[in-house]
Amino acid sequence: MAEAVAAPQYPSKRQFDKLVAYVQELVKDHNALEERVKQLENHEASRQRIENEVVERRTKKLAAKAVQAANNECDRQQRDSLL
Repeated sequence: MAEAVAAPQYPSKRQFDKLVAYVQELVKDHNALEERVKQLENHEASRQRIENEVVERRTKKLAAKAVQAANNECDRQQRDSLL
């Protein structure tokens, strides 16, 4: 028994146009999301750079305080040895 093969169903012009509009909207959303990702990556890179600068300044400040404390201790020891 031979089965009847149905002819392929093609979308109507209206359905095709609707599908094209949907795909265009998807592309638009995709591009907007890609742009947002780039913005967030740039923001994160800036945040990390600023955070690294703050840490570097704190480290230099602490090192300067340690040097000053060591100098003060040396000065105190010299004064005490003179007495």
